[in-house]
Amino acid sequence: MNAPRILTAGIATLLALPIAARAVDYHWTANTGNSTWTDAANWDANGVPVSNGGNRIFVHTSGSFNILGPVLDAGLMILAVGNSGTPTSGYTFGAGTYNVGTIYIGENKNANIDATALNNGYGRAFINAGTTINVNAFHLGEWDGASGHVIQTGGNVNISGQFRLGHWPQAGGASNDYTMSGGTITMTGAAGDGSEGSVGSFILGVDSSGTFNMNGGIITAHGITMQTRVAGGGESFFKMNAGLLNLGVNGFKTSNPGTLNSYDIQLGGGTIHSTTAWNSNLEMHLMTGGSGIIFDSNGFDTTLSGAVNGGGGLTKNGNGTLAISNASSFVTGATVNGGVLNVSGQNGGDGGIRGTVTVNLNAELRATGTGGAIFGYNNGTKVDVLNINGGLVNSVGGMNHIWNAAVNMTGGELKVNGGVSSATGDRYEWGNSTLTTFASTTSATISGRINVRADANSKFIANVADGAATTDLFISAAMTESGGGATIYKIGEGTMELTGGAAASGGIQAAGGVLTLSGSGTYTTGYLGIGINDVLNGVPGSGGGTLNIKDTVVITTGTMSMGENWGGAFQTNTVNQSGGSVTVTGNSGEGAGFRLGHWPNNTSTYNLSAGSLSMTDPNGGLAIATDGTGLFIQTG
Repeated sequence: MNAPRILTAGIATLLALPIAARAVDYHWTANTGNSTWTDAANWDANGVPVSNGGNRIFVHTSGSFNILGPVLDAGLMILAVGNSGTPTSGYTFGAGTYNVGTIYIGENKNANIDATALNNGYGRAFINAGTTINVNAFHLGEWDGASGHVIQTGGNVNISGQFRLGHWPQAGGASNDYTMSGGTITMTGAAGDGSEGSVGSFILGVDSSGTFNMNGGIITAHGITMQTRVAGGGESFFKMNAGLLNLGVNGFKTSNPGTLNSYDIQLGGGTIHSTTAWNSNLEMHLMTGGSGIIFDSNGFDTTLSGAVNGGGGLTKNGNGTLAISNASSFVTGATVNGGVLNVSGQNGGDGGIRGTVTVNLNAELRATGTGGAIFGYNNGTKVDVLNINGGLVNSVGGMNHIWNAAVNMTGGELKVNGGVSSATGDRYEWGNSTLTTFASTTSATISGRINVRADANSKFIANVADGAATTDLFISAAMTESGGGATIYKIGEGTMELTGGAAASGGIQAAGGVLTLSGSGTYTTGYLGIGINDVLNGVPGSGGGTLNIKDTVVITTGTMSMGENWGGAFQTNTVNQSGGSVTVTGNSGEGAGFRLGHWPNNTSTYNLSAGSLSMTDPNGGLAIATDGTGLFIQTG
């Protein structure tokens, strides 16, 4: 019979293997005394917690302790420490790296989790610079009466599962809050659908309310979910005043988009930076008193179909389109630095964009729709100042109003009707507004159609500065009028060129710098004037000017005058006609249809090198040097 074999080597190997530490539950049992973590007197019979990925640590106390926790690993940490009346009390995560399965901030006595816990639910935790927390689930407000509160000034929180702020119902409506002024929160798991049952969800409010105050720091999340249950547990808030929110595919969402008292998104500052395309049907409020929210599309498209409103202002950065499409939306004060800000859906005189609006180089403000009032026309709810600094303002699909507004252009384009000049196409309704262009290396351009309204002073005044561009203001738009009496004034030392034709029964006045009529447009006006008196005409800044008539333009005017300074300062006025036709049909009452050098103290010269000049009224000829100095030179 063979003797049994003893596997001594195998036993030695087995004995050498590490033995996993047994998972232990640790309970803080002190309501009074010191707040020292390492004092065994503060703990139950299992003693002071040690680091182990399977351990569960329960810190419940009604004392106003300020506990500085050590760096450790744990399967579960439940922190119900702190006092609502003592803001410095609570649990502070120490500097270092924590690896924890689940963290609950605020948890009441519950036999399913901790039958021996002290019956206190309020929990507050502090996260500061130097701390890193790697956790699967991070919840605030577990069980009735157990509100959770976190103050993060720095450090990094990495969440692979879910973040829930306001999980369980709270007796008496107690709220949960997380205030962040620095550090990071990163949802590291894959993107789900943002629902309660989905990995990667960042949830504010499940069965109770939660308020997230973002005053700095960086959040990277697949989305922000406001209330996941239809019943809800009170109103949850996302209040953004500063910092950076990197937002993914779920954007802002809720189970209750139509129940506005279940959530409130308040945007007063900071940057929402898209990491992919996302949409939202939630209402958002643009808060006053801050720097204004920045949406950085980062090359992606976002549609906000819920109402977006408030006086806090909005800045659009980055390529891609931010679309604001709700009929009740309005933005008061906007700057577009990149991509497209597309505002649509509004009707009536209350505009979807209001106040001061600035559109910079390589950016577009797009007004889409047939309502005609996305820029508004009622005082207080319209665009008051429109600054175009190399960008594009584009009305698509219908007309719009520019009403009682100041339009300032440094290059850039004001566009409607697809940029196609048409006297019957979509237009900008122009009412009591001023246009000022500043010196630039590129032309400011107006395309499509401008309709000057008689019920709002009937004036289109372009004050054009002289810059490096050959043509400082180029208007290819057709100029039309409603109600009659429209007058087009060109003032300033720069050059303005019209190519789309004009109907201006009140007059066309070249009263500063150079006005060029070119192309094949037709101009019908009651009066064509070169040089005016700015005070008597109510157009400050006007004076003598130059009019160039070229190509195949057709001009029909009732009367024509050069040197209309009305006894004011000395003027030099010039007309250079190198093409086209000018027909004067009327009589000024002084036996002339065309007065060249009308008032004293001016020198006016008409150079005709090509084209035609004719006066059709038998009593309305050409009067040279009526009271001033006039010179007519014909070379062709």
